[in-house]
Amino acid sequence: MTLDARLRERYFGDLEGKSGAQEYRTVWEFDARHQIFANVESPENVYRRAIAVVKEEQKENENDLTFIVSHGDTLQILQAGFIGEKDGSESGVIAAWGHRNIKHLETGEIRQLNNAG
Repeated sequence: MTLDARLRERYFGDLEGKSGAQEYRTVWEFDARHQIFANVESPENVYRRAIAVVKEEQKENENDLTFIVSHGDTLQILQAGFIGEKDGSESGVIAAWGHRNIKHLETGEIRQLNNAG
């Protein structure tokens, strides 16, 4: 098992410590417009740090199965980036902003990701 701080929860800036559903929805609405809300960490930044971990794991353990455990927003952003890169429609960094366009991750849900490029 490897622990890596780059898989931490997304930083929510001025909203840090608040857990209201409306705050999350507001941030996600800004994400959809590629805008930053209240110093919240951008999906682009979350994707860059998370994909770096994935690529390092692939390089070091190329024939092994890897499980990534993180916070839902971080994982959903990572998956959106994977989808964008895999289908070639856009870069992972750009695709990460659309993370709310994919099915919501449920608590404890396992999803398979293939080939981070």
